[in-house]
Amino acid sequence: NTLGNPLLSLYSVTGSLLEVGKDFVGTDDRLVYQAPDSGWYYLALGASGNASKGTYTVTGSSLKDDFGNTYSSAAIISVGATVHGTISFNDDTDWLQVGLTAGQTYRIDLTSDNNSSILDPLRDPMLVIRNAQGQVVAEADDFGTQLNARSYFTATSTGVYYIEAKSAFKFDVGAWALK
Repeated sequence: NTLGNPLLSLYSVTGSLLEVGKDFVGTDDRLVYQAPDSGWYYLALGASGNASKGTYTVTGSSLKDDFGNTYSSAAIISVGATVHGTISFNDDTDWLQVGLTAGQTYRIDLTSDNNSSILDPLRDPMLVIRNAQGQVVAEADDFGTQLNARSYFTATSTGVYYIEAKSAFKFDVGAWALK
């Protein structure tokens, strides 16, 4: 490919600009967009500022859901592990299963993941803790002056708990980290 400093832009069927790509690797461009509706969208590609001409390659894919969104499809994690994931589409939630000990207090942080190569950071992570039956026992959102979530959770019984990572906003997608 010989096109210098490529720039991707996505437009609606009416010609409204919806999203502009970001430099991804070197000067290559990458655009990640979640369509709110099915229909026609138009991708424009050119050199930034029309400063050059050349050849290019465009590839596309859809994001796969990385973790299940119910207790029966939850990924098993260990206490103390750091886990990275993505909220990939509207109303996506990621469930993780962990074993906790009664009377023990755990600090659980769900933060925007600024190191993801898949998506931009999740803007407002929300943490939900559920018991073995899937019932909500704690929620955390916006710790201190940040939009990240933190919970100091004391397990009431020894056994399985579920940690649900999601966005506080219905239409937000992005990468998260759980510690």
